[in-house]
Amino acid sequence: MDEKLNRFAFGCILIGVNVIILFAVIVFGAKRHAENGLWQRELTDEDYRLLDAVMVGNAAATPSDSEHGDLEMTSMTRSMEHERDLRVSENNVILQQLLIPPHEVKIERKVGAGSFGEVFVGVCLGTRVAIKTMHVINEVSVQGFRAEILLTSTLRHPNIVGFVGAAWSRELTCLLLEWASNGSMGDLLTSRTVTLEWNEPLLRLATDVARGMVYMHGRSYYDEVTGVHTSCVLHRDLKPDNALITEWRRAKVSDFGTSRALDAGADMTIVGTPLFAAPEVMRGDAYDQAVDVYSFGMILVNMAVREHGILPFISSRWQAAYNAAEVPNPNSIVFRRVLRTLWDEGWRPFSTADSLPNTPQSVNNLAARCCAHDPSARPTFRDILDELTAPCLENVEPTSSMVGGAQRVDPRGAASPIPSLSGGSLPDPSVLRSVAAAGAREQARNEHIRRHSGQFRSSAVRSWLDVQRPEKGKGPGDGALRPSSSSLSM
Repeated sequence: MDEKLNRFAFGCILIGVNVIILFAVIVFGAKRHAENGLWQRELTDEDYRLLDAVMVGNAAATPSDSEHGDLEMTSMTRSMEHERDLRVSENNVILQQLLIPPHEVKIERKVGAGSFGEVFVGVCLGTRVAIKTMHVINEVSVQGFRAEILLTSTLRHPNIVGFVGAAWSRELTCLLLEWASNGSMGDLLTSRTVTLEWNEPLLRLATDVARGMVYMHGRSYYDEVTGVHTSCVLHRDLKPDNALITEWRRAKVSDFGTSRALDAGADMTIVGTPLFAAPEVMRGDAYDQAVDVYSFGMILVNMAVREHGILPFISSRWQAAYNAAEVPNPNSIVFRRVLRTLWDEGWRPFSTADSLPNTPQSVNNLAARCCAHDPSARPTFRDILDELTAPCLENVEPTSSMVGGAQRVDPRGAASPIPSLSGGSLPDPSVLRSVAAAGAREQARNEHIRRHSGQFRSSAVRSWLDVQRPEKGKGPGDGALRPSSSSLSM
């Protein structure tokens, strides 16, 4: 009897173990299938034909009035169409050089989502990248995808997110961009674990964004859709979420999906995030590069009120200014009235007389000028950069984070003690060498970008921003940093 019971119990145990293993296999398989399904959505035949037609430049041309009108206009139109055809042919060659085979893209995890699709972090040809997928396939979205590739691939600046490549196929359609390990400025401003002060890092990050925008507004770019060749590229959606933070806490402007060449004669569209968009954009008026300056001013406001949030700050200031019975809830319909006063009446939640909280007066005054209701009264980004690197910098008072006994925020998020400089004591030389080596690596990366700007072959991705570590056996400050031996030659 005991032997039968033992056999029965043993059988039950085996069955239980098998059931657990089977369950684990099913769960693991379902999880993998779900993860793959998040990004590997195979296109239908119709969607793929549309994608392929646009990416090879065979999409239907924009209708023109060349059949009618006087001879001079007809000749001009034909000339523009001829130039556009030549540009499209040239761009088709560039796109093929930028194309990355889908099997070279390894997805790791999802980090964000938007109306365009999802963003993942992964690896492409040995380089960690951000993978910006596209799920909505129509002629407008695919033309925007093509335009974003062509624009982003030409931008080479230390304060602009680097372009790695792009993939378009039945299995995966995506942009491959430089990976910023510390997330966005929006994430940083809402963090409760990092001390943020104007002396470090806020003013420096604002200066980084301004430098990137000076570069963008000075870029020459040809827009296939409008047929415009101009020396200014508008971002049109500048906000904290579109300024990414690198490993060494430098800001880089990103997300050029709504960017376009400036064309004074073209119809303007309403784009951007409402709170950071200029009044003329939200009213549907014609606009120019001053719209990006307004958005930058709102970024400065967001930095100033980071502890309480920009929406509650605007609501409370509006209640006081208009003697409202209560503070409008940012999620309510009433808040639309607040936005209307910003767009139509020129009201602002601060001024040179009514300053932003805990903000140097020079920064407050700069933000007020950037957010001027009249676009012509706003400074250019060159003016902004001059002010950030001179008057604003001089107006920022040193605080506890700049004196002895402070803590330095490590590039990866951890805090490490900085030896006190008071009383004549000096930091450990190893600390100075580490800081110097970090700066040297950043400078080497920037020089690598400048040296090889304009070269687009996909083989160049292997050496993109690839700087060798110091030789084995040497400290972080010893020896010279050497660029990778990988070639970027055409």
